[in-house]
Amino acid sequence: MTQFSSIYAECYDLIHSKKSYEKETSQLLKFAKTHFKHFESLKVLDFGCGTGGHLESLQGSSLNLTGYDINENMLTIARKRLTNIQCHSNLQDVGTDFEMIYSLFDVINYQHTDDLLKNYLESIHNLLAPGGMLVCDGWNLSGVKLDPPSISKRTFRYRNKSITREVQPLKSTKSDISRLKIKLIDEAENVVLAQEIHTMRSFDPTELTNIALSLGFSKIEFRDGTDWGKELGIGSWRFVMFATKLINEHE
Repeated sequence: MTQFSSIYAECYDLIHSKKSYEKETSQLLKFAKTHFKHFESLKVLDFGCGTGGHLESLQGSSLNLTGYDINENMLTIARKRLTNIQCHSNLQDVGTDFEMIYSLFDVINYQHTDDLLKNYLESIHNLLAPGGMLVCDGWNLSGVKLDPPSISKRTFRYRNKSITREVQPLKSTKSDISRLKIKLIDEAENVVLAQEIHTMRSFDPTELTNIALSLGFSKIEFRDGTDWGKELGIGSWRFVMFATKLINEHE
C-alpha cells in the first residue's frame, strides 16, 4: 500500500498545521552555531525533507541548503513553497561533502528493517564530509512502550470539505514495530479518500549507537527529542541523535 499518496501529500501540511517547525529549526540553528565556526556558509542537507517545512523555516538563514526526499508527491509541494532551494529525489543529484545533515520528523522511524536502517545511515555517511555531523530524531523505544500509539482522529478543512485523519494502530509481533492504519475520510460524503499503512520502528539508543558506530560514525549522543536541552530519559517519547563522521579510522 502506497505511503504518502498524492492526496495525502496535499493534506500533509493541513494535518500537521500545529507542528512548530520553527521550534525545531531554532534548536538546530543553536546546535549548528555551537559546533561550527563558519556557521554562515555551512553546507546543509535536509534528508527526508517531505513538503519542506523545516527548509522553509531555515531559508531566511545564511545556510547553504539542499533538500532530498524519495517521494515525488511530497517534493511537488516542497518545490512550490521553496523558491531558492533545490530539492531532489535522486541521491546522485544531491551532491556530497555536506557539513551537516539533519533528518527530522520521524524519517528514521520509517527504516523499519535492519537493511533499511543501514542503507539510510550509510547513505547519510557517504554524503557527509569527514567530520560532518548528522542530527536526526525519532521514537524512543522505552518511551513508546510506556505510552504506545493509540487510536486518534484529527479533522481539518481541505478544498472546502471537512476531512478527518484517522489513525488506528494494528497488532504487531515485534515490540519495536508500530503498524499504523491511516485513513483520510470525507465526513460529508462518508468516503475514504486515502488509506495507508505506515510501519514505524522505535529505537533503543544503545542499539542505534552500535549500528552507527559500525558504519563509521563517532561521538554519538542522545538528548530528549522534544527539548534538546534535556537529557534523554526512559519516559522520553522522542530522541534526538547527534553523530559525527570519522575524519580518519584512528579517530
